[in-house]
Amino acid sequence: MSPGGKALLEFPPDWTFFVQIALFLGLWLVLKRLLFDPVGDVLQERKRRGEGTAEEARQIRARAEQTAGDYRRELSAARTRILAEVEEMYRREEDQARGLLAEARDAAAADLRRARDLAEREARDAREALRARTPEFAAGMAEKLLGRPLTQA
Repeated sequence: MSPGGKALLEFPPDWTFFVQIALFLGLWLVLKRLLFDPVGDVLQERKRRGEGTAEEARQIRARAEQTAGDYRRELSAARTRILAEVEEMYRREEDQARGLLAEARDAAAADLRRARDLAEREARDAREALRARTPEFAAGMAEKLLGRPLTQA
């Protein structure tokens, strides 16, 4: 009971209770139509966009990962090709260097043979010239040892 002696709830309720319920339902319908439904629509649209954006982001990420994988594969293939080309160039240069060294060795050996042949010819010519002049040298030495000229017999 209230301080004035009147009960807080009366049963059956009086007509004001039904007016309050009617006003509440009317307010509820007005708010639903003007506020709750538009806000719900905005929230659903936002959720839909967010899900669409998330799906789009997943697709973009998947494409980016695919592109990155393709790039890594192409880069690896390019590195392999370049390494093979470098090795081939290195092998060709080594072969060419070996060929040049062999040519230089052959040319040096030929030059050495020619120099030896020339030295042997010059030594042989010098021996022959000395042999031809041996009697002359012997007579000169004898004259010096004897201290007089030699007579011919």
